[in-house]
Amino acid sequence: PKETFRLRHVKSGKCLTYMGPQGTHPQGREVLSLGSCGERTVTQWPSQPTDAQRWHHANQVAGAGTCCSGFRVWNTDQCLTHYPNVGTVICEVLGRFDQALR
Repeated sequence: PKETFRLRHVKSGKCLTYMGPQGTHPQGREVLSLGSCGERTVTQWPSQPTDAQRWHHANQVAGAGTCCSGFRVWNTDQCLTHYPNVGTVICEVLGRFDQALR
């Protein structure tokens, strides 16, 4: 991506943190937590993410074919979802209702 960024929780000042592995997730979904911004994250996975708080725009706007309708964890196959709970799932690049966050 051209740009990556952190997603900061306004009230706590903490950043949305991916708790999964780098690259392709073997289970297809993962939980998130709020962590101190810029702090290195240690997860249960042998393949630790380089920066678990880095996100970038992803996925097409459904029906429009333009970018971008959601957020993807940098250097993974995981996109932010809000259904059934907030977490990450494998990105659907053509756009999907649970990954549309804009």
